[in-house]
Amino acid sequence: MKKFLMMIIAAALTATTIGQVNGEKLSGSISKGRFVLNDVVVSNGWAIAPLQNLLGNTERIKDGANRTHSYDKLGLVLYEKIKK
Repeated sequence: MKKFLMMIIAAALTATTIGQVNGEKLSGSISKGRFVLNDVVVSNGWAIAPLQNLLGNTERIKDGANRTHSYDKLGLVLYEKIKK
């Protein structure tokens, strides 16, 4: 699941490297299993909260097999495992 999430975020990040977040340029890196976005280490526990703090409020949240958080202006969709 973590690798899948990392691949989705990396693909979206590649597509949105010129995007703006709170007036800042969005930049990130993936190295040795560590994912960093604008100096925030996302891969520590893979919690959604650090990404929401960085990216702001999501346009849509939808529950299904996973909870999806859509950031339409950035072209990002984050997948969160629903705890049962």
